[in-house]
Amino acid sequence: MLQVQDNLPVIVHCGSGNRVGALFALRAAWVKGVDVPKAIEIGRQHGLTKLEDDVRRILST
Repeated sequence: MLQVQDNLPVIVHCGSGNRVGALFALRAAWVKGVDVPKAIEIGRQHGLTKLEDDVRRILST
């Protein structure tokens, strides 16, 4: 498993941006403590589209 040291930059790429947006939404909720509606909005700002339902389901557990 890949380990990333704290506070180092990470490059994430997705051809459509959808997976990147999903990661931004999950990070906002899990790491930053943002509520789900705001986390989804952050994800959308970074390309979240088709994975929105999946992200909502993950964040609701």
